[in-house]
Amino acid sequence: MRAIPAVRFPMSRRAVSGGAITTVGILLLGIPLYDIWDDIVDLDWSLLVTVFENTTFLLLAGGVAVGGVWLVLSDWNTRHVTKVAKWTVGGWVAATLLFGWVLYIQLQVMQQLKPYVIAMDGVLIGTTVTFALGLLSARTDIQRSELQWEREARDTVESLPEIATALQRSETRTEAYETTLDGVETLLSAGVARIVVDGEVVLERPIVRSASGDERATVTAAIGARGRIELEDGDFEVYEENTLRLLGTHLDRALDRIERERALDRERTKFALINRTLGHELGNSLNVVEARLQLIEGQADLPEDHWPVVTERTEEMQRFVQRMQEYMRLVERDDHDLEPVSLRPTLEQKVAAVQNAHDDARLLLDHVPEVEVTADTLLGPVFENLLRNAVEHNDKETPEVRIRGEGRETDVTVEIADNGPGIPDEHKEAIRDRGTQVTEGPGNGFGLHLVTEAVDAYGGTLEIRDNDPEGTVMRVTLPVASN
Repeated sequence: MRAIPAVRFPMSRRAVSGGAITTVGILLLGIPLYDIWDDIVDLDWSLLVTVFENTTFLLLAGGVAVGGVWLVLSDWNTRHVTKVAKWTVGGWVAATLLFGWVLYIQLQVMQQLKPYVIAMDGVLIGTTVTFALGLLSARTDIQRSELQWEREARDTVESLPEIATALQRSETRTEAYETTLDGVETLLSAGVARIVVDGEVVLERPIVRSASGDERATVTAAIGARGRIELEDGDFEVYEENTLRLLGTHLDRALDRIERERALDRERTKFALINRTLGHELGNSLNVVEARLQLIEGQADLPEDHWPVVTERTEEMQRFVQRMQEYMRLVERDDHDLEPVSLRPTLEQKVAAVQNAHDDARLLLDHVPEVEVTADTLLGPVFENLLRNAVEHNDKETPEVRIRGEGRETDVTVEIADNGPGIPDEHKEAIRDRGTQVTEGPGNGFGLHLVTEAVDAYGGTLEIRDNDPEGTVMRVTLPVASN
């Protein structure tokens, strides 16, 4: 049977208890030793004969003496060792008093002392029996305590996931601290619990549920590198210390999440402000500029070749503002509510839009599976960005872009292949890094960051490959929406 992990009681009490048992055993050894001496002196018995006669009692008394030492060195709980000592000493005292009474009666009635040897043997046997009963009683307590220990450990293991879940739902640091100490009070034995973060006590609480052991220990558990949980005035089992360490780990993760979410909230606020500024200020201003240019076109005394440049740059700036707004919409959203989106109609619409804007290009839409993918309203801008980049950064007289799809059971891949100059290998990975610009012009390359962010949010992937014999292939893989 598995022994319960020893509780760290003071060694002095344990030593006194075991020493008392050993002392009783040594005193009991005096009974057979006296009988051996008496047999040799008064009865002229040989040493071998009288030792043989007293072998049983020598072994019994020696067993008690050695048993006291064994209990001190064992992994038994101190309270169990003390219980055995009480049984042993109590039995010895009771038997000795009984012996004294019998001896008194014999002296008064029989005036003989020899029968007291038999009475002393009775004391020895009685004490040995009480020692055995003490062992049995302690073993029963151990089994009862072991069952309780296993039950508490099982309850702790079953309750810990609930506390971890509550921690992950905490919205503030204070709420996370409170939830952690609620868990300590529910699961662990302590008198006082506190949470120390960055060298300061952020929360301290007396714990109602406290163990009944004689020693009040202190244990701690790290909260990552930010601090610790301290428990004082408790009688802690090994599983409780392990539980405390797990609570520290869960609290550290919860605090990390809360800090990340607070940082994201601040960033979303900034992006929302930028988005409104782009839409209302810059976007409206560009619309006014474009309208005024259309009014004065042909009237202003400007070289004729200036108008296409002015008009084109204005349109580019408008597209850049639109891309920025799309990107802000993506970044501002933290829940990413995804829904089934029909793939082929989305592609057909965007291919037609880019083709209408670039008469000199050829966009060829091959087979695309009639499936729904897991996405949102930004799926169209994702493909429009890829198609527009394939046309606008193409150095051929007739840019050619071919779009085709390949469906599988769980996902679908859309390839957008162009015959342009291609992308250098050192830029392929850089394109995916937010803030990296690999081409010239207002907003160029920024749309690819929008694509990367959106596709990642959908649970898909974006691959950039070389086309054969020239150009680039953008491979977008998206999960098929479950029915």
